[in-house]
Amino acid sequence: MIKSSSRAGAHHENTAIENQDAVCAMEDKTFAVITMADGVSTCREARMGAQISAEAVTELLTRKGMHMLDLEGKTIAEAWLSQARYELHKAAAAMGEEVKHYASTLSSVYLDKINGRLLYLNLGDSLIIGCSPYQYKILAAPSDSSFGCPVTTAEKAVENVTFGVLDTILYEQVIILSDGAWRSILKKGKLDSVAMAMLQRLDYDAFSAYLDQKNISDDYSYIALSVA
Repeated sequence: MIKSSSRAGAHHENTAIENQDAVCAMEDKTFAVITMADGVSTCREARMGAQISAEAVTELLTRKGMHMLDLEGKTIAEAWLSQARYELHKAAAAMGEEVKHYASTLSSVYLDKINGRLLYLNLGDSLIIGCSPYQYKILAAPSDSSFGCPVTTAEKAVENVTFGVLDTILYEQVIILSDGAWRSILKKGKLDSVAMAMLQRLDYDAFSAYLDQKNISDDYSYIALSVA
């Protein structure tokens, strides 16, 4: 089961700017993929860049996710990010623009249903968490943004990709949250109890409504994958 929600933040609604987050997913009997990209607001093609990147890596993981689980070290991150960058450069060239205008963050989770393995990858300021009925764990924290948030179009972006492979028996669900979403519910490194209770009982409608009530300034999105 895959559930998602993506909303324009109050600032973008007030200034008539479209939601610049993009979520993408694919699932069948053997695998599932969820992806989120958050376009950089200062870029002219932020929304398009986010959509292109999300679709590119989701398609890659759909075709080659099983193989990528067996790759070693940074090769996984390089294969994943290079696919997004290839499609971004192609789109920018077609429009006669510089690729920097298509920058976004990027996060993916791939579930191998046959062998019970899970691959996660994160570039930028999104958050990936794994949840069981009684606890949660941050699988991929937001990247260090001391010198700016790492994005898809940065020259050495692959060096900032966090990734890992896990056994799915550890978690009931995995969730990717955009920075607009997680900043509203994560305080001092912990998810607030109301949000956590909703997620643990898989009540995504209530969780979506809970986020809507918070009048979040930034665009806020999440996509959740049940692995049970």
